[in-house]
Amino acid sequence: MKEKCEQQAEEQEDQLRENQKRARDTVDQCDDLLQGTVNRTEEAAQKRRSLQASALGYDLRDLEKTMSPEVARALRTAYAEAEGCDHDYSFLCPFSWTEGSDGFTCTAPATYIGRCEKTQNFSLSKEEKQAKERECLVTWPCLKKCVRDYTQLCPTGWTEVGAGHCSAPFSYSGRCSRTMNFAELSRPERERWSAACDTYWPCQAACKRDFSVPCPDGWTSIGGEGKCKAPEGYVGPCGPVESVGSLDSETKQLFEKKCNVLFPCESKCKRDYSFACPASWRNVALEKCLPGDSYAGPCREEVNFASRTEQDKIAFEERCLADWPCIEEKCERDFTAPCPLEWAEAHKACMAPAHYEGPCEERQDFVGLTPEEKDAAMETCEVFWPCKGGEALLRDMVEGGPAMGRGVTSLLGGPVDSATGTIVGFIS
Repeated sequence: MKEKCEQQAEEQEDQLRENQKRARDTVDQCDDLLQGTVNRTEEAAQKRRSLQASALGYDLRDLEKTMSPEVARALRTAYAEAEGCDHDYSFLCPFSWTEGSDGFTCTAPATYIGRCEKTQNFSLSKEEKQAKERECLVTWPCLKKCVRDYTQLCPTGWTEVGAGHCSAPFSYSGRCSRTMNFAELSRPERERWSAACDTYWPCQAACKRDFSVPCPDGWTSIGGEGKCKAPEGYVGPCGPVESVGSLDSETKQLFEKKCNVLFPCESKCKRDYSFACPASWRNVALEKCLPGDSYAGPCREEVNFASRTEQDKIAFEERCLADWPCIEEKCERDFTAPCPLEWAEAHKACMAPAHYEGPCEERQDFVGLTPEEKDAAMETCEVFWPCKGGEALLRDMVEGGPAMGRGVTSLLGGPVDSATGTIVGFIS
């Protein structure tokens, strides 16, 4: 009986050892299988990347050997993105090619394995460049996604040549004229010209987006249900009319990404539409305004803002690229101005306006005074120097004062009609 039990125990131990061996073999087989799957997956990925590189016309394998894995992945991602994005054909050269000193030839990188010559003349039209993409397995740089700054007179790369005109760079190969008067174009007209002529305005500087406005930048609010209409030429994934205005800020951020749009930047200041004229315009009589020398927008005629509402002025800002002054919480006086507000400089002296009723003589030698003396003269003569920044009216600060009381008609100095107090000319 004892021998039989010992024999059964030995058989069970042998069976246990056999089962353990089988388990180890199974684990080893699984490890081999898993490693083989990983290897095959990596081989497939490498083959796919190699085919993708060849399809792009570049072989990056030798270059990648000199890089860390992270840099190599970033490099290949850049090439892959260049294939799939909207392209900017205003660039002379394809992506990763180098522009020559002559301004019309481009040289391929060492990684280029396409079928075309490695140095070529790419001074071509948009359609010709698109044909080269297919023929030579190249691609042009991605069109940068941003809000374009149409307050700039000239497109990117163009040179201002005077009188509102801009000249194209030598490499420009679009279908439009190489010299253009952009001062005559409104913002919507500049957008349409940009799309038609294969060139782009600079991007606005990075900013904090204003999601309190109903519509993305360039879109128009229509109806009263928060609907926004896309601008002409919009080619994003969303429809031409979207219900955006009623969305909260977080949802509008998602809408930006989904529809490839941007909301406008938050204004650096609140505009004061009680001013007669935009900041870069001259107030010539009552609320009639003319563009000043620093104004580079498209509107050149005299405008009477007397009957314009705040919404009218906002629309004028958009159409004519002319902003109203900011609301100033505090006025820092500009004592570099030779004369007080409404006083005209003449023969190194300052002449009072016809409606001046202060205690000082109508002719004063304010021009030669120091800032401290001008500050004292404000109290002595009941006059006001303008605020810095050109925002000189300061209705609230001067309303009711003898020097800016009845009959204020203009911010500019010049000869005054003694009967009406209106500026009738300008002192140069």
